[in-house]
Amino acid sequence: MGSEKALLILGIREVNLPKDRPLTYSDLEPIDLVLMKKSSGEAICNQLHKTSKLTGSPSKIISDNGPDLKSGIDLFCNSQANTTHIYDMTHFIANQFKKILDKDPSWQSFINFASIAQTHMRQTSIAALAPPKQRSKSRYMNVDILVNWAIKILPILDSDNKHFSKELINNKLGWIKEFKDDILKYSRMIKASSCISNYIKHNGIHFGMYDQLQVKIFKLQYCQESLNFTSQLMDQVRNLELKLRIGERSLGVSDIIESVFGRFKNMEQQQSGSGFTQLLLALPAIIGENCSNTIKQAMMSVKNKDIKQWFEENIGDSVQKLRTIVLGKSKHANI
Repeated sequence: MGSEKALLILGIREVNLPKDRPLTYSDLEPIDLVLMKKSSGEAICNQLHKTSKLTGSPSKIISDNGPDLKSGIDLFCNSQANTTHIYDMTHFIANQFKKILDKDPSWQSFINFASIAQTHMRQTSIAALAPPKQRSKSRYMNVDILVNWAIKILPILDSDNKHFSKELINNKLGWIKEFKDDILKYSRMIKASSCISNYIKHNGIHFGMYDQLQVKIFKLQYCQESLNFTSQLMDQVRNLELKLRIGERSLGVSDIIESVFGRFKNMEQQQSGSGFTQLLLALPAIIGENCSNTIKQAMMSVKNKDIKQWFEENIGDSVQKLRTIVLGKSKHANI
């Protein structure tokens, strides 16, 4: 926000990794929360060294491979013989979709038609059937939402529906038929990627996962394009498996981090665009076991002056404070 970035480092001990289920907030511990004016690889690496002095050198670091994070983590791992960088499988899958769909004219045409239909159907009697709104960010992590919508619309186009006018449906959504083969292709790719992603979310990375996933994806339907796509994903599964030592387990996805930031932004509501405030301290508070005793202890041990001191030392003049200082509180400026 503004010129600042918040670096949140979360941790979990390998012995506490859950089995047969995804991570939850209560599984994790907040290790560090740092505000940075410049998020470079060197800055990330230096912060990881500082944090490691408190916790010991980590066995694995998992991230979404953002340029600054990847650079910093790789620098850190090069100086630590026993630390391995794991590329989050969810983001790897999204990047593979991006590589393919960015160059696919059918996909670009499909999302353009869907965007136009979404706008034109908003104020009609068939608004309930309108395409989902497409995201400007992380769009390739949400390909399934739009494709699954199209899969559900296809049979509706050729059937009578007591709730909606068939003529109006075909008038607004009949274009989907032209993309039927492509939609089925995208759907097969999504099913394969979901199979792999869900397995890793629930079981982590471990020896033998490649063979177990091969059995699962073998049962799916494929065309040549979806088969090639799935082969690329399975190559990455093999690469992740080979990063482990015998008997080790590791996280394979970092979705929980996205979820934490999403929940925090929801807490901020209208403040989310006004820079960091004291509420930033709620970010690590989301993590861990928040039982009544923990909350009571925190309320009794942390004073308002402690929060204000942290704010002055770490944030100082916020965006909103500077706005008030420079522009003033008056609604009407003197000209």
